[in-house]
Amino acid sequence: MSNGLAFRGQLRRGESLLGTKEVLEGKQHKHRCDCLFQQFPSVAKHAAFLCSSAYRTLSFLTLPPNFYNIVMVNTFSLEGKALKLDSAADMDKHIAELKANNDVEEVILVGNTLGVDACEALAKVLETKKKIKVVNFADIFTARTYDEIPPAVTHLLTALLALPELHTVNLSDNAFGVRTVAPLQPFLSQHVPLQHLILNNNGLGPAAGTLVAEALTTLAGKKEQARKDGKTVPDLETVICGRNRLEADSMEAWGHAYSANNKVKTIRMTQNGIRKEGISTLLQNGLSKCTALEVIDLQDNTFTAMGGRALADVIANWSVIKEIGVGDCLLSARGAVMLADALKSGKNKTLQTLRLQYNEIDAKGIAALCKVAQTDALPALQHLMGKTELK
Repeated sequence: MSNGLAFRGQLRRGESLLGTKEVLEGKQHKHRCDCLFQQFPSVAKHAAFLCSSAYRTLSFLTLPPNFYNIVMVNTFSLEGKALKLDSAADMDKHIAELKANNDVEEVILVGNTLGVDACEALAKVLETKKKIKVVNFADIFTARTYDEIPPAVTHLLTALLALPELHTVNLSDNAFGVRTVAPLQPFLSQHVPLQHLILNNNGLGPAAGTLVAEALTTLAGKKEQARKDGKTVPDLETVICGRNRLEADSMEAWGHAYSANNKVKTIRMTQNGIRKEGISTLLQNGLSKCTALEVIDLQDNTFTAMGGRALADVIANWSVIKEIGVGDCLLSARGAVMLADALKSGKNKTLQTLRLQYNEIDAKGIAALCKVAQTDALPALQHLMGKTELK
């Protein structure tokens, strides 16, 4: 997306189509505009327009549902330019528009590689832009060394701490292993406005993953203290931390983090090599406390019957859950039966999607799941096993 204006909304089900003209009519004219329609955190649809008297559409993807909360987003982006910026001078060539824009709300740097001095120069600008709400710093350290990444991250995240409206941070696809994770801790433990954290494919491992989880536990305490001081503070609502080799050894810390941040709505921790003991710990000590949970995705970890039992024990606590993803988790036939029995309680009436594919579930388990899916216990269920749509 080029620098300029964007319109962003969130997905709403069950309404009529929202036409392109309804989105942009009466807004800015003679600008290239991008429309990002998103159901957080994944962009659902994208459209690009040349907003003019002729109302010429450059490209458009059909939008099946309606959207609400359409707002203008003032965005600065260098996304996908494949820039290699080493020095302050290198950075200055590309951020003149950012320097001049005191109303910028979103900064996107995806797909470039930034050195220490370049990050320091950028940080000096970012810390002055007090209206920034969203930063996407995914994939910005390709080919950088272990010696470069920590100071570069420190410059950027220290600047972000000065932004009172910053609620969404995406640091995916950067190498934050145990040797480079330290700069994340001060930010994650202190940035009270944080609502949505995306740390996907960072190579954390269990040691660095534990440090991240501990920082989020500390953050919960800082949020609570700020509320006691009379400040309006948002809850941590979204944690995306997949493909990070978190493994079972970090699950005690993650359990504490979720217990402390128990208003979280969306958790995605796929492909983390978490074995059954860790899954059980995470569910029983952490996710069982998250009564506002709407989306939980733990696909491609290892449950077995032990994890299935833990899931069955806590699932009744999720009264507003919409999506559960435990596909490719070796849930087993026994685990599937225990899950089906738990769903019979009728405590999950908002559940729409249940992903259970590739779990070695036998005929007995399938029969139990299909039976409960057709009862009044799951009136909102639309997708079972990730493949079958219920009519």
